[in-house]
Amino acid sequence: MKQQRSLRARIAISSAIITASALLVLALGTSVYVYFEDLEAIDEHLIGEATELIADFATGEIEQDEFTHDDFEPRLGMAAITAAGETIGITPSFPAAVATKGAKTPGFSFQSHGDSRWRVYHASTDDIIISVGHNLEEFDDVLVDLLSIQLLLVPLVAAVTAWLSWLVAGRALAPIRRATTTATEIGVGDLTARLPVGRKDDEIGQFTIVLNHMLDRIEKNYLQARRFAGDASHELKTPLTIIKGELENVISNHELPPTAEHRIVSAQQEVDRMHQIIDQLLLLARFDAGKASADFTPINLSQLLHDLAEDVDLLGAQLELKITHSIAPGIHVRGDTTQLHRLFLNLFTNAAKYNRPQGSLDYRLVVANGHAKFTVSNTGPVIAAADSEKIFERFYQVDTSHAARGSGLGLSLCREIAHAHGGTIHLESSSTATTTFQVELPTITVG
Repeated sequence: MKQQRSLRARIAISSAIITASALLVLALGTSVYVYFEDLEAIDEHLIGEATELIADFATGEIEQDEFTHDDFEPRLGMAAITAAGETIGITPSFPAAVATKGAKTPGFSFQSHGDSRWRVYHASTDDIIISVGHNLEEFDDVLVDLLSIQLLLVPLVAAVTAWLSWLVAGRALAPIRRATTTATEIGVGDLTARLPVGRKDDEIGQFTIVLNHMLDRIEKNYLQARRFAGDASHELKTPLTIIKGELENVISNHELPPTAEHRIVSAQQEVDRMHQIIDQLLLLARFDAGKASADFTPINLSQLLHDLAEDVDLLGAQLELKITHSIAPGIHVRGDTTQLHRLFLNLFTNAAKYNRPQGSLDYRLVVANGHAKFTVSNTGPVIAAADSEKIFERFYQVDTSHAARGSGLGLSLCREIAHAHGGTIHLESSSTATTTFQVELPTITVG
């Protein structure tokens, strides 16, 4: 894929191209103008010389040495020819072939002789043809030199223009670069930063001011939403606890018909599920507020996974899953034990819940490039590539038929925990055979 040039580079290149194009047009136009102007001056001079020579013939003032004296310009040639084609007189520098060619046709023409070019003017009287020519060697040299100089200046001026445009664009775009740097530092956990405003009277300054006002509104709305999520989740826990206690009292203190008891037990399960969702929302709210990763300590990750193995075996036994694992010993990370326990338990629960009957579940822990790499694979349904990132969004579920079995917060919470510990989580692969998730956490050395 072709790499895109920066705006600064595109401005410099565009300026150079425009300048070079303008200079080329100017060079061509100047050369054409000089060519016709000088040619017109030569033509006027030839007409003047021919007219003067005709006048001399008319008054009989032509002397024998008229065409041989040394007063003629080196570039100028003159000849007098009779109507029968006999040369009356011709200057030494004027080739006879040039003087006589087309002599019977009055007017201007270009003639070539050897390496030289001539501009020739023929004029006739009753019995004499006057040919006057101008050697164009110097004329051609001047035009070639002029065009060469202009063409040599094109790349030089274009390069200087590109450099100046680069400097000017750099100054003009400096506020945008500073704003971009600041914008990359604005995260969900901290929306207090604002884009630096340069000059308020130009377009960039006005645009930055508008963006800062928009960030003010976003921060206000976000804080309100975060406060509402935290407060609402916290306030819901108390009535749910009371409801659960009342349901337990009803079951323990009353003899109920089996149908009623079944319904109460089902209601208890829903209350437990709501408790779990509320706990997840509270933890997500703390992550959003940046308050969930304050007290990290060294943790033996290998031992943590060994401790979870019993819970994994219980999950697998209920669904008749074949469980295999490989855990490298002595791998340590810095973090929160409760959060990491929740992270891996969520992954194990999903791997068991979204699995086919009598399927398989495999999890492994290794160290590579200074990171603990944990993978968990199951024989569950295929996750499409388009959903590989969406599954980590809050409340997103790939298969809506399983909506009753989950809240859509588990993987989102896993990602927040992984990020809080300086790690990552992603869907490594998904096919008809297995679906694999991978978690990477930076390791530490424990003395």
